[in-house]
Amino acid sequence: MFKILSKSCLLVLVLFFYSKQIIASSESEKQLPCQSIKSNLDNEVTKAKSIKRITAKYPVSAARKGQEGWVRLSFVVKEDGSVSLPIIEDSSGIKSFEKAAKRAVKAWKFDPATRNGKTIEQCQNSVQLDFKMGKTTDAASRRFVSKYREILQLINNKELTKAKGDLDKFENKPRLNFYEDQFFFRLKARYFRAIGDQRQELINLKKLIPAGKDYLPKDAYIYSLVRAFQLALSNNELSSTLYFFDKLQQFDVKSEGITTLSPYIEQINTLINSSEHLYISAQINEREHWNHYLARKSFTFSNIEGKLNSVDIRCDNHFSTYALEKEQQWHIPASWGKCQLFVKGEQGVKFNLVEIANKA
Repeated sequence: MFKILSKSCLLVLVLFFYSKQIIASSESEKQLPCQSIKSNLDNEVTKAKSIKRITAKYPVSAARKGQEGWVRLSFVVKEDGSVSLPIIEDSSGIKSFEKAAKRAVKAWKFDPATRNGKTIEQCQNSVQLDFKMGKTTDAASRRFVSKYREILQLINNKELTKAKGDLDKFENKPRLNFYEDQFFFRLKARYFRAIGDQRQELINLKKLIPAGKDYLPKDAYIYSLVRAFQLALSNNELSSTLYFFDKLQQFDVKSEGITTLSPYIEQINTLINSSEHLYISAQINEREHWNHYLARKSFTFSNIEGKLNSVDIRCDNHFSTYALEKEQQWHIPASWGKCQLFVKGEQGVKFNLVEIANKA
């Protein structure tokens, strides 16, 4: 299953970034989860175009360790073409990469978006910066492979307490490249499935899915997509289910997974337009936020177990921040386009997002 790393890589930075707004040619391959139904506004809006991109500096500390990693960010392109409010959606977990990516994106410049010739903010932009040491390495160190197999055996033997301790130590050891990253997050997903923590299982599957097709065995990647689809559906994350299905179609249209999941797609689209409220279980992460792509235009919060501070609503054509108050509802105008939420609060706070029924 593994390829073993046999020689060192040159210390050369390769940054590969993606965004529907920045590189149209990579839209189908690198699109982030968002409801796939086209907005009626698409014909009215001209999207922002990148005119200046500052390359992120490779952190010296990471280079010395031979580390690779990635950072996925969301940001707003203002009416003057500058970038504001960058926020980290996810990353491979290396803080120095997160700081470098955020610093670079803040310095980017765009030809701003327009609607009917008038400049507007473009508020839902996602980009991933990949920090790579020279040519992509699709192999793991012998140390990594040995520890991976050891922990996997513990999980299979249901020695889960020891597996947890070893996994925590393994996570704190530097991973050298994207290849090791994908297998590590797959291992974490396996552990969380074994203990029945579906939220953490899905979080780790989401980390490996964007690039996993380039590193994982075919069957393992297809399994990850199908499993992520199932987990997202069980938590009513309907925009994400459509995203995972699209990724599966792009990867292998003849996969048995397509046959397995296809009957659910029509039901999901029916559910989005149904008279039933959608309850999504959520928890604030270590970056003190939780993000979600909306399938509907109205939402509220319930069963809040702790302190939530605010919610950012980042849509195609609008950005707003609101303080969170009990029993408050938000109704998003169609003119705002497709939207993503960033809910901010204290780490660990659990709550429900309720996407309000269209016909309620």
